[in-house]
Amino acid sequence: MPFKTLSALRLATAALIILLRSLTAAASYPPVRNYSSDLHEGGTQTWAIARDSGGRMFFGNKNGLLIFDSRKWYVTGVDNNSTVRALSIDENTGRMYAGASEEFGYFAPDSITGTLTYTNLSDAIKPRHRPFKEIWRILRIEGSQSVWFQSDTHIFCYNGNSVSAFPADDRITASGVVDNRIYIATAHGQILELRGDGFHSALKVPGPRARVCAILSHSKRPMLVTDYDGLYIIENGVAQRFTTDIDGFLKQSQVFCAAQSPDGDYAFGTVTKGVVIKNFRDNTTAYANNATGMQNNTVLSAFFDSEGNLWVGLDNGIDLINVNTPIYTLLGATRSYGAGYMSLRVGNILYLGTNQGLYALDNPDHVSPDPPVLRPLLRGQVWDITTLGNDVAVCSDATVSIGKGLSFNSLGGAHETGGSWAAIELHRHPGYALVSTYDGFHLLKREGASWVNLGPVAGYNDIGGHFVEDRYGSIWIPHWLKGVYRLEIDIEHRRFKSSKFFNTDNGFPSNKNIGVTLIDGSPLFTTENGFYRLAANGTDMVPDKRMNAILGTQFSPRLHMAPNGDIWSVVTSSISVSSRNIDGAPTLDSVTYSPMAGRLIAGFDNFNFISDSRLIVSMQDGFYDVDLSRRILPDAGFGVYFSSMQLKGDTTLTYVPHACKGVIEVPYGLNSILFEAVAPEYRTSQAVLYSFRLDNYDSDWSPWSASNAKEYTRLREGSYTMHVRAVNPYTRTTHEQTLQFSVMPPWFRTSTAKTIYTILSLILLYLCYIAVRTISMRASRKVARRKQLELDTLSHNAKQESLRKDFEIAELKGRQLEQDVKHKTEELSNITMNVVRKNEILLDISNRLENLENAELTSDVRRQVSRIKSIIRDNISHDDDWRTFIHNFDAAYEDYTKKLLALHPTLTPTELRVCCYIKMGLSSKDIAPLFNISYRSVEMTRYRLRKKLNLRRENSLTEYLTSIS
Repeated sequence: MPFKTLSALRLATAALIILLRSLTAAASYPPVRNYSSDLHEGGTQTWAIARDSGGRMFFGNKNGLLIFDSRKWYVTGVDNNSTVRALSIDENTGRMYAGASEEFGYFAPDSITGTLTYTNLSDAIKPRHRPFKEIWRILRIEGSQSVWFQSDTHIFCYNGNSVSAFPADDRITASGVVDNRIYIATAHGQILELRGDGFHSALKVPGPRARVCAILSHSKRPMLVTDYDGLYIIENGVAQRFTTDIDGFLKQSQVFCAAQSPDGDYAFGTVTKGVVIKNFRDNTTAYANNATGMQNNTVLSAFFDSEGNLWVGLDNGIDLINVNTPIYTLLGATRSYGAGYMSLRVGNILYLGTNQGLYALDNPDHVSPDPPVLRPLLRGQVWDITTLGNDVAVCSDATVSIGKGLSFNSLGGAHETGGSWAAIELHRHPGYALVSTYDGFHLLKREGASWVNLGPVAGYNDIGGHFVEDRYGSIWIPHWLKGVYRLEIDIEHRRFKSSKFFNTDNGFPSNKNIGVTLIDGSPLFTTENGFYRLAANGTDMVPDKRMNAILGTQFSPRLHMAPNGDIWSVVTSSISVSSRNIDGAPTLDSVTYSPMAGRLIAGFDNFNFISDSRLIVSMQDGFYDVDLSRRILPDAGFGVYFSSMQLKGDTTLTYVPHACKGVIEVPYGLNSILFEAVAPEYRTSQAVLYSFRLDNYDSDWSPWSASNAKEYTRLREGSYTMHVRAVNPYTRTTHEQTLQFSVMPPWFRTSTAKTIYTILSLILLYLCYIAVRTISMRASRKVARRKQLELDTLSHNAKQESLRKDFEIAELKGRQLEQDVKHKTEELSNITMNVVRKNEILLDISNRLENLENAELTSDVRRQVSRIKSIIRDNISHDDDWRTFIHNFDAAYEDYTKKLLALHPTLTPTELRVCCYIKMGLSSKDIAPLFNISYRSVEMTRYRLRKKLNLRRENSLTEYLTSIS
């Protein structure tokens, strides 16, 4: 059966748990989480600690007030920026009262943005009560609205309106509230009670001679904590020594501060040896110091949070000591003996096997501030530690070692085992044991007082590993890739007489990751799809319905059976414990021990149940001591809240939504919004997962993520509801929070703007009415004027028509003139070209006649030829043609010759003619016939012209003459 009925013995054991704990208190080193001063902008020393209802932590620090929401650190300060040494929160008003150097007051959320603002109360103190130096403690009395501030010399009371002062005759070293009464201790040993208008002695005889550093409550009686003389209880006006088992520690370590929890835990912080946590009800003791994981041993402040865990402010840094947990470290934090693989307790010795060797802890129940020092026994990787009769067998990477107490030797016999995985004593064959080695199985036999290796066992040649023997003597060994073997051993012949293999052909859902655990002597198989058992036919594997119903269909869990019948199931990310209530109903706890799951060595986890109340678990970082009887305080119920809401635009505005009252109104110009949410969780470094949804924007929740921020850009105006969900990996709880806000419309879409638009529209309509009426009146007057205008227009049009006709006539005359000029120009060009052709013909004729003169002609003929040549010369240089040319040329070119002569009056007629021909665009070749001269002569004429016109070499004659208009 998977579970045994709850027996009378078990009931008796459960009832005696507290008694057993008080008799044999185990060494306890609670896990410590460090918060270095490098993480924030605060100073090194932390003097006070407090926590608000939302889960935020507040620290009185050297640099002011530190605020930590488990995601971000914030720093603020008092008016004089001095060290904050005292803190106290008022849950009703949300005020955080703070005491500093020569100053005290309170921080409260701003009414608009929710950010903390500081109000100074010490300004009201009269000068005769100054200086009062440091404020060391802030006291509250249940049911009273007053707040009490303890300084070195005074107690100040703030009643909500005013501050009153109560001076002491001696320096105050400590103060406290016990049974709603305020007590103080002075430097010279007086214990005083504040009553009425002053201090009154609370002792009939002198108190402790040592300095009192704290006053706590113990059974409604004042407990005096001294720095070097232990504890005292005030009983009937007498300070009586309170003797405890931690007196030696307290007297040697210089106690500096103390704190107490509602559950009865007391914490005493020291200057040199860290902190001790004592519960006087069940006599449990826990130590935390530099050797167990703290950053240093000087404790300046201590505070129990609502979950029962202890925060300590150090000389440099802040630590969280997880007192409210059943999972403690066995060996502290500073000494490393390697990764833990196996543990076994025999008598008063706890054997610990690691990847570095075998070690022994001589007295595992001894309570000490210093973590124990282990004795090294064997070197090398240890895979298994078990008992073979009265002996201890250690399977390691080298061999099998057998021993007792602190002495071990390699296994004797003619055969060497080499590396070995595990060993078990065969219950069906007393005096024999089986060892799983790297090369197969070996059979051991007890001969006298020692064990002898008989040699390998034939009939099996697959991989080795951990194995079990069921009630019938069958050996079960799983293969992580193939399935499971069942072997039947023949001791006499040292062989496996049968080997049966089980895999998917026999009903397993897969061949991989199959494990075997014995439940009441019968094998239970863990697979990738839940739990299986061997059917009655001995061949098939069938699901174990009862186990699947109890633990669920898990993926290849590893099972461990506790002596009390509880079943522990280990998977990758969680550890579940199935147990029975008093009424016999099964219960499943998958939260309490799951923080260990991530530190187990997969496939090699070892759960060593030393007793019903104590468990040693092997881990990657050593060994953990689990107190199975420890009562866990419930969660404080902190959910998730919106820690920040940043409005972004041209500027940035930050709100603290959880401290704001009413709906936040977002200006349209700052409608890009970054939301940050926090679900405070300080006990584990595993990230809380968040998911967001914005109503009227998102269609579904965002995927789960470790990011606690979500940003939206350029939201339109309207009302919105922001949702956030958070999953806590430590408690496996889910919380949800909402935030309502409104994005205001832009100024041109506000109600005021719309009202203005309406008024302007009405004004516009009125103006339109006035305009229409004015226009109609003007129209009637215009009709009368229009007729007159029409008559005037007709008259004007007639005049315009007349002017238009005159203009057309003038335009026609101008065109005619242009045609005449054009005609003159064409006529001049034609005349010039005709003269050129005529002169060319005459020259040709003259040349021919000249040739005739050379011939043998009669004198009469020669005279006639000379006469003709003379006529030709006269026609070429006829002056009438030139005058006609000049007249036409000036008509065409607007008196060009006159303008040229005005500029250059020394020009000869021939030079003037050459200038005119060049103006007309004639070349030297064209000009030569007109003068009856050669081309070279024309070029010479042009050369003389350039000189007469004073033209430089780079100036063109043609361009110059053309430029004259």
